[in-house]
Amino acid sequence: MPSRERAWAKAAFDSVSQVIDRPWAEDYGRQAKHLPALVHQCGACQALTFLQAKAAGENGESKRQLLKDLAAALQFQSADLLLEQARQLETTDYHLLARNVLRCAQWFKRYAEALLKIDEPAEEGGPA
Repeated sequence: MPSRERAWAKAAFDSVSQVIDRPWAEDYGRQAKHLPALVHQCGACQALTFLQAKAAGENGESKRQLLKDLAAALQFQSADLLLEQARQLETTDYHLLARNVLRCAQWFKRYAEALLKIDEPAEEGGPA
């Protein structure tokens, strides 16, 4: 049985590989590259809510897909369930979730840099 890290790495690789030919792949990559820093600075709940808000806006397909892919990698049935857990968990469980979101997001960042050739700084800022 693969470790959690290996499972996250495989899920991130598979997800990033599937968006390579999409018209919004570059934006997906920029968001993936920025996500670990956003989680680290703001916390998982705020970072995930930021993605959710951007996904609802115009040109939100890449953010919606990244949120969906991250939730799937973390073995949540949906992005909505991941967001619900981030909002409702008690402190200890939230910290574990936040750590897992951060570690999983780092795999998405690595593969976005490698497969999508994302190396420029993120254009969009995080939540204030």
